[in-house]
Amino acid sequence: MKSNISKQNKDERMSFHSEALFSDLSKANKLIQAIPDLVFIVNIDGDILFAKPGKDVSLAFPLSEVLGKNLADLPFSSELLKLFISNIKQCLIQGVDIVYTYCLDIGNEKTYYEARNSVFDDKHVLVIIRNRTDEELYKLKISENEKKLLTLNEKLNRRNEKYKTLNEQFQKNNISLISRNSDIETLLKKNHYQEKILQQIIE
Repeated sequence: MKSNISKQNKDERMSFHSEALFSDLSKANKLIQAIPDLVFIVNIDGDILFAKPGKDVSLAFPLSEVLGKNLADLPFSSELLKLFISNIKQCLIQGVDIVYTYCLDIGNEKTYYEARNSVFDDKHVLVIIRNRTDEELYKLKISENEKKLLTLNEKLNRRNEKYKTLNEQFQKNNISLISRNSDIETLLKKNHYQEKILQQIIE
């Protein structure tokens, strides 16, 4: 019985807020309809009072099933739900725009979104959602390429160090050979001199 009364009171509050909301919406409708992105209007509790489809935004559930429901009724993870509610409350309480990104698994693929929360009135938040999958995938690709370049650069540095070590060893060996050749040349000269002296004695 208590649950039914609570639900009834909630429905009445939502109905009251919805009437006031749609009065304001009639004034802002043209502006909202001009926004190509997915648009929601929610209250501080996460009740969804208005929804407009977006041009490039795919949902994991039909938009028609969203109106009149709470965010907690939708198939979001507990972490995402906390993120949504926290940002809605922060937007209303502080009166500032909140921009954040999140990811959903849709059709076995990761889809990335940017959400912008703006104060609609003292009880409601306008949530504009834009598909940022291409941008996020591009960022991930750049990040992966940067990691590959860093790895390649490290390999090149190690190879250069190896070549440097080999070159230093080669220089040392070359100096040693030059010194040895000099000693041999000295011995040959000395031997030639001795042979010359010996030849003179024999004659």
